[in-house]
Amino acid sequence: MITTDKARKNEAAILKALASLGQARLADLMGVSESLVSRQKSDGHLAKTAEMLAHLGLKVVPVGMKCFDPEYVEHLRALAQIGLKQPCLSQELEWEE
Repeated sequence: MITTDKARKNEAAILKALASLGQARLADLMGVSESLVSRQKSDGHLAKTAEMLAHLGLKVVPVGMKCFDPEYVEHLRALAQIGLKQPCLSQELEWEE
């Protein structure tokens, strides 16, 4: 069930990117016909590829996204909570003696 959810998310990400770029442009970039791209999208190849990625523990994300280890993010969250609990300095620090 979890893999099915992940596969669906992978497929949705691929379809969203494809809609943004366009089938004709993708076909041109790949050096194939637009009908091949269309067939792969509609005859289940895309869904199977998305499922394969999910079973491999991979996910589809945009190129600009950055992935971080959940443990690292948890450490940042803990440090942020500590920082938020610190009182704000209402006066400026004086450096002169």
